[in-house]
Amino acid sequence: MHHPSRWLAHGTVLCLLLSCGDSAGPNAITGDFALTSVNGAPPPGLVGATIDCDELIASGTLGLTSDHAFILGGVVQFDCTRAGGQIQTQVLSLGGSYAQNGHTLTFTLPGQGSISGQVNGTTVTTTIPATPFTFPTDVALVFTLQSPP
Repeated sequence: MHHPSRWLAHGTVLCLLLSCGDSAGPNAITGDFALTSVNGAPPPGLVGATIDCDELIASGTLGLTSDHAFILGGVVQFDCTRAGGQIQTQVLSLGGSYAQNGHTLTFTLPGQGSISGQVNGTTVTTTIPATPFTFPTDVALVFTLQSPP
């Protein structure tokens, strides 16, 4: 007959190896991430265009902290050179809180709703929905962990 404490010890080791008992599923992810893909291509990525200008996301960062705060930063360029204009650069920064449930992240912007994302190892993916205040079409972004906390 097997002793119950032996089963408990084996179960504990198995849980540690499989990360069971972690209510978030995979390990919580924190650190500094760099934008590595805009709509499936490396940045700069075209996210809007008119007859005169192109709108591109030139670069971006995502910071996730252990206290569940996030900061999303980006550089957007408006290239109007084909119409004789200039390239104008705008630096954007958004912050709020995030929650992790398994592989799903929910980014909440105070007073502006939330956006979902996915964690896969050291990669975070999300889609910024098109709105009059963001971009003319949905924009798929991929961030890769650069430096853990």
